[in-house]
Amino acid sequence: MDKGFDEYVGYVAIIDILGFTEMMQTKDNRWVYENIVLWSRETLRQLIKQYNEEGKSCDEENYDSGSWEAEHTPLYSMFFADTFVLYSNSDDCSRIWSSSEFPFCGLSNILSTFLELALKRELLLRGAITYGRFLLGPHSTIIGRCVAEAHQLALRQNWCGIALCNGSIELPKRTFTEYVSRYQDRSKVAPFFYPTPKLISYRLPQKEVEYSSDMYWVIDWKPDRDILLSLSSRASGAVLEKIQNTLKFADNL
Repeated sequence: MDKGFDEYVGYVAIIDILGFTEMMQTKDNRWVYENIVLWSRETLRQLIKQYNEEGKSCDEENYDSGSWEAEHTPLYSMFFADTFVLYSNSDDCSRIWSSSEFPFCGLSNILSTFLELALKRELLLRGAITYGRFLLGPHSTIIGRCVAEAHQLALRQNWCGIALCNGSIELPKRTFTEYVSRYQDRSKVAPFFYPTPKLISYRLPQKEVEYSSDMYWVIDWKPDRDILLSLSSRASGAVLEKIQNTLKFADNL
């Protein structure tokens, strides 16, 4: 690909911090950077590092024992002020199972944990996950139809949480089933399916009325109701509505 861009296929998650503009208007720049941006960046990096190290170790251990081919697909991240991008990538589309099911398990768990840790700091997050082809270029550049799809779904959501674009989960389900079918002894495959995906089906709160009844796969997480109630007592308008919708999600768990 010309001009330093390479094409990959994988998952892309786009996460935003709600209320970031108001923080910039009411807080000192350095305070926002140190307490919001830096904390978010380092927390995500640490969660990703842990997943990548465990995945690589799992690959090496089971490759040595002859259980399967070593094929760990790492996760990566980019940061743009209040927006975080997490992605997996593979340039070998003929082995697409290796770039779909396994990193998604890690991605869903990372985002579930990140939602809970952020809320403890009274940070509200909203985002979306998609799967497809995209270009990676210099200066932290990522573009693609799937990236735009995730961004659009993230903006439509009217709560604090992360949803999958419809259809994103079907490919890894199918490819993992095909992979397992190649082995008679499923115990050789099950340990690789780490960790269990954090997903539940939920009627996603969305701003547009025409989408208000649509069911989506969303990241399963445990919102702290006491923190949400405290935040709701200080919020108003659109932010209050998002918090109230998140409380409804917590009550349905």
